[in-house]
Order: sequence, then structure tokens, then C-alpha cells
Amino acid sequence: MSFEGAPIEPDVWHEYEEGGGFILDETLAFRRSLTRRGYDYWRDLRGDAAGPRKSDLDPASIVPLLPYVVLIDIIRDANGARDYRVRLMGTVAAANHGDGTGMLVSRHLSGKPLYRIRGAIDHVARNGRPVRLASVSGYENREWLHGEGFYAPLLSEAGGLDHVFIVADIWSSAAPVNAAPDEG
Repeated sequence: MSFEGAPIEPDVWHEYEEGGGFILDETLAFRRSLTRRGYDYWRDLRGDAAGPRKSDLDPASIVPLLPYVVLIDIIRDANGARDYRVRLMGTVAAANHGDGTGMLVSRHLSGKPLYRIRGAIDHVARNGRPVRLASVSGYENREWLHGEGFYAPLLSEAGGLDHVFIVADIWSSAAPVNAAPDEG
């Protein structure tokens, strides 16, 4: 069940051999207003806690973000090894990655997308802190797509880190990954 690998070093650009790459940014230096709004919503719900509870989420208060939201369940086997299941996938996220609702992330994605997305989810699950993922798409024939995602912990009612809240924005490479917010 487990797909745990070595942690991906944060705050370093990781290049793919054939071009493109990604960064896990712990400073949360958002370049896109959509991911910034996701962070602001999460931060406001969190207050002084490590993260908001999943039950604190109110879809009616984030209607414009919903197409970009993904909720991930953290599942553990008897030995404590982690895997991840897609609980909910917004329509824009599903259009870009395929609808993985109900699937394990390791079965839904493959190759470069699995490596970087799984790495961001692992980072949150291991550290209990949010991270920004900025990337050049690794899908075949889609290297022109760029993305920025906000990945953050959601807690159970008992206070355990059981879910990851994601808001992901994808845009044309006419606007570079580190362009000004929403440029292009």
C-alpha cells in the first residue's frame, strides 16, 4: 500500500532531465491570486491551531475556489505507512488531471505528476505545515502548462492530521512560473 519515498528537498528547483521541473516552497511566496485566496481561507479557518478541522470547511463560503479544490484523505496501514486517497476533486482540477475521486493518488497519477504532487502531499503529511508547489507540467504533450498549488493540513475532530486541502491553479506557459501574480 505504501508509496513513501525519500522527502523532496524544499525551496530548491528540481529539474526534469527533459526540461521543466518544480519547487516545494515553504515560504508560501504565492504568484497567483487563486492559490493566495486558498491560503487566506485556510489561514482564517486555522486561527492559532496547526490547521483547521475538515468539518470547518464551508463550501458555500468558497464557491469561486471549488473548481480548483482537491481534498486528500491520509490513510495508514497497520504498520503506519501512509497512502493517499482523493476524497474530492473540483471540476477544473479533474479536467486537468482526470477525475481521481475515490482513487489512491498512486493509482490516479503516474510519472512526473505523481512524483511532484505526491511529494507535496508527503511534505504536508510529514511536517504538518503548508507548502506551495510551483511547476511546469510533466504530462506528455502538456509541457506548456504551468501550475501553482497550495497544499495544507486539515485535522480530524480528534486533532490528528488526516486530510490535505489543495487549491491548484494551472495556466499557459505564456506566463512563466515566477511571473507577477496572475500575469498572462
